[in-house]
Amino acid sequence: MPAVKPAIEVSFSLDKLPKPLDAKLGAKTAAAMERAAEAAIKKSGKATVGQPTGKDGVGYTLSGKLTVLEPAADARKLDGKIVVSGMEVGRGAKTATINSAAYVDIRGADKVSSDNIDDLGAALAEAAVLKLISKL
Repeated sequence: MPAVKPAIEVSFSLDKLPKPLDAKLGAKTAAAMERAAEAAIKKSGKATVGQPTGKDGVGYTLSGKLTVLEPAADARKLDGKIVVSGMEVGRGAKTATINSAAYVDIRGADKVSSDNIDDLGAALAEAAVLKLISKL
């Protein structure tokens, strides 16, 4: 009988968005991060997305927060950092925190679009989730 893959539930949020970004943009970016994390989980083949099933099912919750979002020093890239934590449901025995950083090219600091921010959030979420899955 094949081993049961762990099930993983994900949630993401943003810490503080720099002005002039608003809460609507934050919710859109958090949703993009969740989609990217779920896709990374499926792509890894080591886990499934959702809640555990069956008596032998193992589940984890992953929560992530975008903590830095700002133009890089050269004003041609958008800099971001994310922290993702994972905990085994009901046990809490396997906890890992991953800090991940990424850059997304932009036309200039004054021309940051919502798509740039979504792309950055998605890249960060994917990288962090893959690192965390390898530790679970």
